[in-house]
Amino acid sequence: MKNQNYFLLITTMVLVILSVCNKLSAESKLNQVLTDSISKQLKYKQIDSIFITGVSLKTGKILISVKAEKTINEPNIQNTPEIIKRRIEPKELFIPFSILNILGTGNVKEDDLKDTYNGIRRFGKVVIKDNSYIRGGYGVISLKMCIPLSSNIGTVAFCKDAFKKRNSFYSGISDMNLSTISELNHYQSTNIKTAIGCGFKTSVESLIKDFSAIAYNENITDTKVIQENSIELRKINCSPETLLQVREMLVEKGNQFKMQFNIPITKSIGGMSCTDFSFTQNVAPIKYICYFYPAEKPEYIYFINCYGKQDDTLQLVGDIINITLVNNE
Repeated sequence: MKNQNYFLLITTMVLVILSVCNKLSAESKLNQVLTDSISKQLKYKQIDSIFITGVSLKTGKILISVKAEKTINEPNIQNTPEIIKRRIEPKELFIPFSILNILGTGNVKEDDLKDTYNGIRRFGKVVIKDNSYIRGGYGVISLKMCIPLSSNIGTVAFCKDAFKKRNSFYSGISDMNLSTISELNHYQSTNIKTAIGCGFKTSVESLIKDFSAIAYNENITDTKVIQENSIELRKINCSPETLLQVREMLVEKGNQFKMQFNIPITKSIGGMSCTDFSFTQNVAPIKYICYFYPAEKPEYIYFINCYGKQDDTLQLVGDIINITLVNNE
């Protein structure tokens, strides 16, 4: 009997060790395939730099953390886990959290409509553009289409309907622990700039955490009472229903990824992307993407930041999404 128990113990230990080795081998293989793809495309295409971070939502472990830059000779590629701490201006990646904030007021419904005109609209002294302005704009869209379309104009227009004062919008952002009021004031941001992720910075780690919360329908609000200049600010709570609404919008965006990049997987994904076209003639746009898989109870979440010619960055981003998702299918 003792020998039988001993044999079972040894067998279990061997199986566990093999499982760990296989997992490490799979992660090493994924990193190698990604590195090869990035190296090849940086060498032959107009891409200046890229970094990608992948995290296991089960363990919190960083699975991938690669930074690559074009050089005169071979591309410089490094495994740098610290890039997850890098602070960026989130741009349109912030739109889902603005939508959460907007829906939380109860003043706007997801099927409400706004006209985005020809993709260019003035709000006070600020001119806002959608990426669609070169194609004549999106026209009339609903709130729930602001995420799939990455519509700056739609998000700002609905934000103006939901919030009449700057402090009430800022309190919602602060209550969701996305940024503090003092930080937003430090960056001299405004409702308009903050709603579309401009004018302040956050870390990649925070973006991943907050996207994960939506993906799992977890409340990302903070419970403390917030005061600024002795004024108690109104709290906005992200209800499970509101979180579900925004998650479904992110899944719709993920379905677009599957079609756009011909991703051969059966399960749905969720995500958000944006392209920063606010560049001068000789400066390339910057592509940001955050996506999680599968959409239902996700296990993995990835962040990509790519800088280079639009068509070339799109192809590289498509390759990376295919490699990471097919590897985990």
